[in-house]
Amino acid sequence: MLTAKLARKARAVGLEPDEALDLPAAVTLAALTQRAAGSDPKSDDPLAGDGGDVQAAVGELLFTVANLSQRLGIDAEQALRQRALTLRADILRAEGVPEDQVGNR
Repeated sequence: MLTAKLARKARAVGLEPDEALDLPAAVTLAALTQRAAGSDPKSDDPLAGDGGDVQAAVGELLFTVANLSQRLGIDAEQALRQRALTLRADILRAEGVPEDQVGNR
């Protein structure tokens, strides 16, 4: 993952990748969660009128999580993929797909 490689490289040259954050990740996450709760966008529709601010904040959060994962020895991309596959299995179960076929789709 590019993020993990760049974070390692930054530390190798004396930079700490998370030092650039203006707000702690928890505060940013809370603000974005509140913003999203007040909206009702269709699936995959961006929030209207936010320009790049929300995208930049989400990028900072994703980078923070990827950097934390790398420090913990976790492949963030693999962890996210596993979570997505778990959601997929939950959807298939909700659709009534037999349990023995849930992992085969």
